[in-house]
Amino acid sequence: MQMTEPFAASIAAVAPVLVLAAAVELANSERKAAAALVEIGDEMERDRANGLPRPDGRAALKYLRPVMRSMWGQVIAMAWAVFGILQVAAVTISLVWLATPKAKPHTGSAIVCLVAILGGMVWLIAFPFIRSLFSPLAQASRLSRIARQWEGPERVDASPGGAADGS
Repeated sequence: MQMTEPFAASIAAVAPVLVLAAAVELANSERKAAAALVEIGDEMERDRANGLPRPDGRAALKYLRPVMRSMWGQVIAMAWAVFGILQVAAVTISLVWLATPKAKPHTGSAIVCLVAILGGMVWLIAFPFIRSLFSPLAQASRLSRIARQWEGPERVDASPGGAADGS
């Protein structure tokens, strides 16, 4: 494989679309991370206002879960950033090659551009697919947690004079 004018022109046309997708995903990841941190702060403020003691040990894990989601989001954002940088490199290589008078076919540049474009395109398809697989699992986990909390010892019969054991 060698860098040729049609190949370089194609890279210069396709890579900016992938850069745009990466930029949008980076912005979304930042927004989600900020929302997770707001969620933690809101829950901590509610707990403090309700007079609950400062949690420690396992009780503090409820504040850690959104942080972990936020950190996973940052890992995803870094992957988007890497692919975005690769796309910018591919465009730069292609445009410089196209702008060079009497540019000769060059194998190394073509391989870098090919890897950048294919990697970006695979990630562009794989990321939404992965997100669509794990999003329902996260919601199912949340629903399961809510159901377990209802079954806990704090559940009482709502009827007047009713006891928690139903007698």
